[in-house]
Amino acid sequence: MSELKHSMAQATEIQRAFQEKFGADEELLGIGIGLNAAGDDLAINVLVKKPETASQLPTEFKGLDVVVDVVGANTAY
Repeated sequence: MSELKHSMAQATEIQRAFQEKFGADEELLGIGIGLNAAGDDLAINVLVKKPETASQLPTEFKGLDVVVDVVGANTAY
């Protein structure tokens, strides 16, 4: 794997800022850190309930790609 553009520490700070800005939305189920689609940098990974929520989020935040997965509502079993 090639060297990433951001360190995990940088990505964690960006994730915290993303959480502060968007985390109050009840449609967001989770916010984490993973790889971007190209695999050359870290990204903010967001799990949402509905496609409409995904379309309201940025595709990039403070230099990191935002990767959104629509997973529907969570149900405990």
